[in-house]
Amino acid sequence: MEEEEDDDQTPYSLVGGFLAAALFLAAYGHGPGRHEVPRRLFDLNEDPAEVLEALPRVGPALAERIVEARSLGRFHGPEDLDRRVRGIGPKTIEVLRPHLRFEPASPL
Repeated sequence: MEEEEDDDQTPYSLVGGFLAAALFLAAYGHGPGRHEVPRRLFDLNEDPAEVLEALPRVGPALAERIVEARSLGRFHGPEDLDRRVRGIGPKTIEVLRPHLRFEPASPL
């Protein structure tokens, strides 16, 4: 006796296809993921290290070095990072530039 093909598997293959597509998009940056940079500008003169870690190419150690470099004075532009923070060079500055803001110190 021959078994008939079971058409009940069609919904499972559709769900599997959607799941595979969602995983692909998440893995390659087209969906929410841990490497997604929040849509806000970061203030290197004010934001704590934990917030700065959300920047691309900035981990805990580099975020701490940025915070420590504040003791030398305010950052006035991205180029200050290259001069004052070990581990940040021209390529990293170009990646960070669209995510940074530099505002003058607020009056006391």
